[in-house]
Amino acid sequence: MENISRKWLNELQASEYLGISRSALRMWRVKRIGPAFYRAGSKAIRYRRDDLDRFLEDRKVETVDSIR
Repeated sequence: MENISRKWLNELQASEYLGISRSALRMWRVKRIGPAFYRAGSKAIRYRRDDLDRFLEDRKVETVDSIR
């Protein structure tokens, strides 16, 4: 994965960062259930790394062991 510490990620970088396929990320975008995204022009989609981190954190599932 190239420089993932960049603030703005393209679709491929974002999907790699989340560990999902590009098609899953596209489907989430169409259904508006995925992380926030930005349109850079008519076709270019960009994701902020902070938004991806927030998206993952919001889906955290507490377990008995993690509460202890």
